[in-house]
Amino acid sequence: MEIFDNYIIVDEKTMTDINFPTSNSKFRDLTTFASLEFDTGGNNQNFAIKDVSGVSEPAEPLAQIILWNWSQGTQSVVKEIVLNRGGTTEWIQCPTSIVIRILKKRESIENPCPPFNSSDDDLTVLIGDRHVTVSAHWMMCVSLMVRGMLSVDMKEKQQRTVNLDGLGISMDQFMDFLDAISTFKHPFFPTPKNVLDLLKLADYFQVDWLMERCGVHLVNCLEIPLFERILLVERYRLANVKQSFSRMLVRLTDGK
Repeated sequence: MEIFDNYIIVDEKTMTDINFPTSNSKFRDLTTFASLEFDTGGNNQNFAIKDVSGVSEPAEPLAQIILWNWSQGTQSVVKEIVLNRGGTTEWIQCPTSIVIRILKKRESIENPCPPFNSSDDDLTVLIGDRHVTVSAHWMMCVSLMVRGMLSVDMKEKQQRTVNLDGLGISMDQFMDFLDAISTFKHPFFPTPKNVLDLLKLADYFQVDWLMERCGVHLVNCLEIPLFERILLVERYRLANVKQSFSRMLVRLTDGK
C-alpha cells in the first residue's frame, strides 16, 4: 500500500469474470477511465490494459490494477499492477476479476479546514503533543457530534478545544480525516491505507456520508481480508454495504 503515501484514488471500478471478444474495447463513458483501452491481441485468451491518452513516454502512475479470484471462500489477490500514463500492462489471462483505481498525485495541504476570518471560529484539536486549529463552523456543518458539543455549555465550547488522546489515533490520521471532510459534496474515495482510520473518525464525529463512502470502498478493498470487512460492516452498521456483501456471497455460493 506504499503507493498511497503519494497518491490518492479519484475513481474506482470493479469488473468480474472478464471475457472479451477478439476485438479491442474501451470504457463507454467520459469519466477518468475514458483513456483506458482493453487490448485483446486478436484472441480472447488474454488481454492488456493500456492508456491511450496520447502521452509519448510512460510517465507517473495513472492507475492501480488488482487481479483477483475466489479461493477457498475468500477473495485472493493474484497480482497488483501499476499502469503509468502512456503505458501498457503485461498480458492478463481470461477469465479474471479486476479492480481498477485511477490515481492522482497527493497534494500537500497544511490545513484543509482552516478557521474563517472570525474571532469565534477557532476550534483547537489536541492529539498528544500536537495540535491543529480548524474552523468550528465547518466542523459543525459536517459533524453532528461537534454541532451538539458546541451548541451546549460544555467545557469544549468554553475552552474551544477538543482532546482526542483517548481515541487511539495520530495527528496524521486526523489530518486525513480533515482532508476527507473538506471534500463534502464532492466525490471522495478512501484508500486501503486510511479507510479504517476514516471509518473510526467518521463514526466518532457522526459523519454519515463519510461512513457510507468508506463502506463502499470496503466492498472492493481486497487488501483487507473478506471476513474482516464483513465484521467492519456489522460494527459500523453499514446496511447498504451489507447488502453488497450478501449479494457477493450468494454469487459465490451459486457458482460452486
